[in-house]
This record gives sequence, structure tokens and C-alpha cells, in this order.
Amino acid sequence: MTVVGLVAVGLATLALIVLHVVGRSLSAVQRTISEYALIGPVPRVLFGVFALSLALSGLAVLVAEIDRPVAVVALAVFALGTTAVAFFPTDEIDPEAGDVELSRDGRIHTVGAFAAFLGLVVAGFAVGPIGTGPLSALVPFVPLLGVLAFVVTLAARRPLGRLTGVASVHGIGERILVVGQLGWLAIVLVAHA
Repeated sequence: MTVVGLVAVGLATLALIVLHVVGRSLSAVQRTISEYALIGPVPRVLFGVFALSLALSGLAVLVAEIDRPVAVVALAVFALGTTAVAFFPTDEIDPEAGDVELSRDGRIHTVGAFAAFLGLVVAGFAVGPIGTGPLSALVPFVPLLGVLAFVVTLAARRPLGRLTGVASVHGIGERILVVGQLGWLAIVLVAHA
């Protein structure tokens, strides 16, 4: 299952890169990755592949960490959240307004995303350090640092926007979060290979 998980991490990464190429009309600084799925059928499929690949890689780590009950529950929450995100599209968010009235699908998407974000943070600490090198103790913090980057860009969107000259920079924060997720998943899977 570890090899399947590593392939899933690679597929998620590839889908994410292609999604940004296909959706280059959207600002990666101001828009969430989920919003790319709203611009057409090809980006919708690419986003689904990305999210479901994340879920599959999370399940692969779950299997590898089956002897850690907290990690198992947290990784199951991550996998369920990313699966929900794949099937329930977000609502378009106007970076100028910042606030949006969410549809039913948008609310499910948001809850799924937050569950996934937090699930992986808990899993990071439940799995603990990976390896014996000098940086191994930092590995559990990778998902947390990604979530913190996203939260900071959301919470401080107006001051950061003024500083950078755009309405919002939460897209950058989310991409940092996702790179952290992909990195953590890959590190844990490689350790189990």
C-alpha cells in the first residue's frame, strides 16, 4: 500500500501542477485551489484527481500506521474530508468582498476541507518524528505549519493585501498548506517503504 500511496502523492502533485497551467487565468495568490474546479470541466476533473489522490495517500499512511489509533482516526478524517472536497464544489469567492454566502455544497466543501486540514495536523503529531536525523523531530510540525500559513493569510488578508497590492493573499497560504501536506505524506510513506 506504501507504493500506492507514493504514486497517489505523485499523481496529486501532477494534477495540481496541471490544474495551475490549465487555470492560469485565475490568480494563485488570491484564489483557492478549489476555485479552479469552477472554471470548466477539465479543471473540475483535475481537481477531483488531486483531492482523491490526497485521500488515497492518506489512506496509505493510515494502513502503514495502523498500530497508532489516534493517527488512524485522524487520517480517516483527512481522507473523508478530502473525498468530500472532491465531490462537493466550493462557491466562488470574491477576493474584494472577502465574505460569501455559501451554498449547501459550499458548506460541505468547507467542512470537509477544515476536517482534512485538522486531521492531518493531528496525524502529524500522532505519528511523531520520522527517522533519526537531526530534522526528524520537525516532521510532525509540517502539517501544522501549513495550516498556520493558511490561517495567517486568511486572518490578515486585508493588511497583507495592502502590503502586496492585491485584495487577498490566502491563495498563497493554501498552497503552502498543500505543499506541506504533500511533503508530510511523502516523508511518512518513504519511511515505510
